[in-house]
Amino acid sequence: MKNTINTKEIIFALSNILDMADSHLAMHQQRVTYIAWKIALEAKLEKSQLESLFVAALLHDIGALSLEEKVKITKGEESNTQRHTLLGQRILAQIPWMQEASFYVKYHHKRWDSYQEPEKNNYCLPAQILYLADMVDRLIDKNKYILDQDDYLKTIIQNLSGEHFSPNVVQYFLNASKNESFWLDLLSVKLPDILKTNSPYQGVNLTLKELLPVTECIRKIIDFKSPFTSTHSAGVAEAAVVLSDLLNHSDETAIAMRNAGNIHDIGKLVIPEHILEKEGHLSDQEYRLIKQHSYQTYMALYEVTGLGDIVEWASFHHERLNGSGYPFGLHADKLSEGARLMAVADIFTAIIEDRPYRRGMEKTQVIALLEKQSSEGLLDKHIVHILIANYDYCSMKVKNKQKIASEHYKMNFETQ
Repeated sequence: MKNTINTKEIIFALSNILDMADSHLAMHQQRVTYIAWKIALEAKLEKSQLESLFVAALLHDIGALSLEEKVKITKGEESNTQRHTLLGQRILAQIPWMQEASFYVKYHHKRWDSYQEPEKNNYCLPAQILYLADMVDRLIDKNKYILDQDDYLKTIIQNLSGEHFSPNVVQYFLNASKNESFWLDLLSVKLPDILKTNSPYQGVNLTLKELLPVTECIRKIIDFKSPFTSTHSAGVAEAAVVLSDLLNHSDETAIAMRNAGNIHDIGKLVIPEHILEKEGHLSDQEYRLIKQHSYQTYMALYEVTGLGDIVEWASFHHERLNGSGYPFGLHADKLSEGARLMAVADIFTAIIEDRPYRRGMEKTQVIALLEKQSSEGLLDKHIVHILIANYDYCSMKVKNKQKIASEHYKMNFETQ
């Protein structure tokens, strides 16, 4: 498996799903990206700055870990904007080629009049552009025709010149937005195509091993939405790798498995936290809502060239061999060994970890449940047998990995 994955496709996929959770968020990151890109062209940013700003805009609210916080920020109702900017910078900085973009995210709510020496701050101009772009999109009335409000929007921004925004950045915005096409593009259903086709950021191709820091970053965004999920994907990824090794898969396959485990729950980014954190069993309606997450995982990943089997392994973790799983109801003949392995890794990790409504199961209970589900034709018997035969080793590896993830969460995210 010698796949390479383009970072541009991964970033667009992540940006899309960050905006899918609520109607107030729909295409917010992409509209902000369009505005920032057009302003940056007027400002004649250097190529590296332009590329980093484009990436930063696509992911600028990545530090808003909860759906509720994202909606408040987009509606302008969140008073503590510093929290998500700092977390966003911290998340993106873990990827070596996103260092510059991470600082634009950090400063994208910093007012112009709060910079002491802005001309000496390398991040000031791109961050100001991002701040203004974000402000414009939040001010747009999505229920009103855009050309009936463009003059009003420009007037508001002009009134904030010298306080919130640099006078130069305001002028760049006015120059960029003088034609109707700017505003019509902004609210067009073709905006994603416009951005992808004309993007100044073309990305770089990564091997599956080089992709790991990216999927580790995505894993944290997924899991750190809630303290109750803060270690789940780390555990699933570890279980998948351990089982892959026990099945004598190649090192390349094990790396692919870890990537798949890291992002298998990316669809949970559209699930409200009150459902993920509910103490007690889910209602039928809540269960139907949460069942969409594996479908959303598939929709987020299937167009990313080069992921190959990873899409299937990540997306089909709730499918069952007898066709009773979801969301596609696939039968055994449509489920590869990798997909079957991920299903076992996911359920094993889920039942040994604590949840809001129950404690993790003991060893005898876990074995009994896995054997029951394999005998009923839900899970792969051979993979379940391998796991049970190496139960203590698998459990130790998963819990150790989850302990590390938990400590990282508590140190870097819980207290923010």
